[in-house]
Amino acid sequence: MHSVTRSVVVPAPPEETWDALVEPDRLEDWFADSVEGELAPDEEVTFAWNDGEQRDAVVEEVHAPHRLTFRWTDETGDESRVAFVLDELETGGTRVTVIESGLTRRAAARRAGVATAWGPRLVAACAAVLA
Repeated sequence: MHSVTRSVVVPAPPEETWDALVEPDRLEDWFADSVEGELAPDEEVTFAWNDGEQRDAVVEEVHAPHRLTFRWTDETGDESRVAFVLDELETGGTRVTVIESGLTRRAAARRAGVATAWGPRLVAACAAVLA
C-alpha cells in the first residue's frame, strides 16, 4: 500500500487551526464544499464537492488540538486513512501535515496531484479568521 503526505505552515496557533479542521462550516471554507456530520470519535461524516465527488468517512481519533484521523471511501470504493497532525512551531504558527495511507498505487498517484490544493486554502481560511 502507498501513502501521500503533504505539509503546510499556517500562521495561526494550533487551537485556531484545529477549529478549521473540526468545525463543518470552517471545513467548507477550505476542504470540501459541503460537510455533514460531526468530527467526533466513531461519528460518520460526508464530504461532498461541487463536481459531484462524495466521500463517506468514519472518524477514528480526535486528540485536540494535535491529531484527527478518519477512514473514508473514494468514488471507486477504495478505503484509505487520513491523518491530520498539528505541530506548534516556535515561530507561533502551526505545521499541518496530512497523511493519507492505505492507498493503491493508482489512488496514490491520483491523490498526489490533488493534495497540493488544500494547503493554500487552509492558510487563507485561518488568516481570514485572525484578521
